[in-house]
Amino acid sequence: MKKSQEVIGLPVFSIINGSKIGEVKDLLINPEEGKIDFILVSDSSWYTGAKVLSFNDVMGIGGDAVTIESENVLSVISEENPAHNLLNRNIKVKGSRVLTNKGNLVGLVSEYEIDENSGDLYQLEYKVSQGTQETKNILAQDVLTFGADVVIVKEKITASNDIDETP
Repeated sequence: MKKSQEVIGLPVFSIINGSKIGEVKDLLINPEEGKIDFILVSDSSWYTGAKVLSFNDVMGIGGDAVTIESENVLSVISEENPAHNLLNRNIKVKGSRVLTNKGNLVGLVSEYEIDENSGDLYQLEYKVSQGTQETKNILAQDVLTFGADVVIVKEKITASNDIDETP
């Protein structure tokens, strides 16, 4: 499992020619599937348009780099590109409020973890909203909705306080 902050900022390298293609700028989440569909990549020619990498084209995400076969798997974001639709939806997990399906605000997402092999979101870390620095984790499978304004979770998960906080 990798935290989002461990992936964002990593260099992206081509396996075929051993060159740096760019850097991970952001992770684009598919809210219906609870997984990373695309990686937003910045490169030296940013002025030609933002580029994206389908998560399916990622060969590996290590501690030091993201590897892909070649830069040919990168595409420019255009209106026809499915990544464009995800960007327009503006789904951000980090910084989102965590709201239960019963309407109780329980915190603010401070981090999330992904499975670096599948792109699936594994768990969210949130700061408890009572003004403390206490953090808790909730498994992504217990998220009902990744929304533009809030992340909706099952009330019983936050109320029972029996969330396993170890990956």
